[in-house]
Amino acid sequence: MNEHKIGRDTAAWIKDSIRKLIDSDENIHDNRSGERVFGKPLIGFSRGDDPIFDTICELGQEYGATTGRKRQVNWMEWELLEKAVKINGVTHLVVNKMDILSEIQRWSLFCNKIKHSFPSEQSFKTYFEDKLGETGISIYFSGDKGRI
Repeated sequence: MNEHKIGRDTAAWIKDSIRKLIDSDENIHDNRSGERVFGKPLIGFSRGDDPIFDTICELGQEYGATTGRKRQVNWMEWELLEKAVKINGVTHLVVNKMDILSEIQRWSLFCNKIKHSFPSEQSFKTYFEDKLGETGISIYFSGDKGRI
C-alpha cells in the first residue's frame, strides 16, 4: 500500500516537473523540422528569435530536404557537444558552417547557460582547441559545404 502511494506521488511530481519545464521561457528544443516540440521551448537557453538566425538559415540553406521547411537555427550548446563527444567516443570533430559565420561576422555559443560571443573566427577556433585539445580529438573547421 505504501509503495502504491509513493508511486502516485512520484508520478504526480514527474508530471508537474514536465509541465513546469515545458512552460519555461528559458528552455528550447527543436525537432529539426522547424516546429517546436510540445509547441513550446523545452531545452536550451536561447529562444532563437534573433533575426540573425534567419540570415544564417538563408545563407546556410537550412531547409529540409524532403519537406523544404525552414530548419530551426540556434547557437551551439557546448555541454551538449561535450556529452555527445563522450557518449559516442568521438575521435574527429567537424565544425561546419564556418563560411556562413565568417560571412555574417558572428561567432557565438552557449556554455553553462551563458552566451559567449567571440571577436573573431580565430578566437572561436581557439576556444574549441583549448576546451577539447586535451581529449586528443582532431578538430576540423569546414568553410565549404562541398568538402571538409
